[in-house]
Amino acid sequence: MKLTHLNLSFSSFYGVIPTEIFHLSKLVSLDLSGVTYSLRLPKLSQHVFNKHSQNLTKLRYLHLDEVDLSSVAPGSSLNLSSTLISLSVGDTGLQGRFPNDVFRLPFLQKLSLTTNIQLRGNLPNSNWSSSLRFLDLSLTNFSGQLPDAVSDLRCLNVLDLSFTSFSGKLPDKIGNLRYLNVLDLSMTYFTSSIPTSLRNCTNITSLDLAAFNLPQLSALDFSENQFEGLIPYQVSGLSNLLSLDLCDNFLDGRVPSWLFTLPSSASLDLSNNKLTGPIEEFHQPGSVTFVSLLNNQIQGSILNSMFELLNLTDLDLSFNNLSGIVKPETCPSSKI
Repeated sequence: MKLTHLNLSFSSFYGVIPTEIFHLSKLVSLDLSGVTYSLRLPKLSQHVFNKHSQNLTKLRYLHLDEVDLSSVAPGSSLNLSSTLISLSVGDTGLQGRFPNDVFRLPFLQKLSLTTNIQLRGNLPNSNWSSSLRFLDLSLTNFSGQLPDAVSDLRCLNVLDLSFTSFSGKLPDKIGNLRYLNVLDLSMTYFTSSIPTSLRNCTNITSLDLAAFNLPQLSALDFSENQFEGLIPYQVSGLSNLLSLDLCDNFLDGRVPSWLFTLPSSASLDLSNNKLTGPIEEFHQPGSVTFVSLLNNQIQGSILNSMFELLNLTDLDLSFNNLSGIVKPETCPSSKI
């Protein structure tokens, strides 16, 4: 059989995957991915995988997302071809410890292990695949620190570690990832300050730091980039933040009220984005002195609580769609 590409994804294929597929020794690409709304998923047994996966010596792309791999040991992936380029096994029920050597496959460009909550592992300290472009470990039980070796992945476009148990500090040289487009560290246990080198990642279009615990962070400046999407509705661990500058990006959605309640914040610049409204009234106003929402698409009434910011001296709401009346006596010390 000379078949080189087999794609049965999204075809309602279910049941035990037949061993005959592994006799297709010329296969370069195999995609048996299931669908999230199906209750009948294809299943691969440990016995079949161990005995026959070594036949696929030419395999470069293996996508088994939502295939039931609950009985397959993660270490079995080492039986695959060393020339593998893409391995995607998200939401498969994999459990146990994932082998570090997979990260060292010399030609590996994509590795997706997402939504395997019983899959444990950590990241190797050296000898990563230098060609890795896409790494998604979200919703797994990976833990430990993010090693300095990650900073050497110069081709990396996507790094998603959300909803994992990673902790400690981010590598100081993470800014070496100049081709990074997506960085998601939400719902992790990183506690150090964000390295200043991250400003070098000028190609980032999606950055998610929600629930990122940064108690010592005093300034966060991601201005004049290409960030898009929503500002997190809730955050924690920013008690010492003095300055937040997200101007000149493509952020949209509402302006969350927590921005005005940070206890130490002095400057807030969200100008020149695509933010909408209305802004919700907030309680326990913070210490902010400078607020710029210039040139967005915010609509609704001007907040009464905005003028409860007792330290506010500069407020720019121009070029929006706000309405209402501002009485001078409401804000005697402000420059509006």
